Amino acid sequence: IYGCGLFINEELFRSTFCIEIRTLNLLEKTGLIYSQNGSWHPHQILNDLVEAEQLEIDSHSTLSYWRHQFQELPHQFESALNLVLTIKCFGYEETFEKPLYEAFQVLYSHGLQGLNGLEEGVDIYLTLPSMTKSSLFLAELLLEYEAFDRVKALLKKTAPSEEIKHEAFILYCHLLWSTGHFTECIDSLTHLIPTLSLPSEKLYCYLHRGISHFFLGHW
Repeated sequence: IYGCGLFINEELFRSTFCIEIRTLNLLEKTGLIYSQNGSWHPHQILNDLVEAEQLEIDSHSTLSYWRHQFQELPHQFESALNLVLTIKCFGYEETFEKPLYEAFQVLYSHGLQGLNGLEEGVDIYLTLPSMTKSSLFLAELLLEYEAFDRVKALLKKTAPSEEIKHEAFILYCHLLWSTGHFTECIDSLTHLIPTLSLPSEKLYCYLHRGISHFFLGHW
């Protein structure tokens, strides 16, 4: 319970951690866990006990619980947020790529309420050697919130493929004009456009280049 922070589906939680129902009932009766807004939370006394005794956290089961909980409730804010926070805490694995992408979508759909969760998600990728589809998607979402430093941190990573390399560079050019570097944006895109084959990528490039020209007064 301490490692998960909270749990939503009691049956899924018990099966994941092999906990008997009487154990949870005892914790509830003694006030060590309580129900609030459709989820179960540990009392601060329980948290203090775990920390004082330095009890070991089952990271594998914790990650498994939130992955399956998010699959069960793919549009719920709490399940998306806690999946992101749990992966941030225990580390990224390639198998979490698709769930992370979807969790970021859910957090973004909640507007400013989900912004903190998106920002927390950046830490997941800082120790990785290269970008991923989900990290690039996260950078795109954070750019809309003008979280420029966090976007730069995500785009500093090496691109593992030409596809991601092009997507990242187009996003970087978006970042350039968003931060007032209009001429650099124009020059970068002018060199990039002839190398692109996908019409959708070229469209985005023309859009960003056109915006830069507009702000420079080249109407």
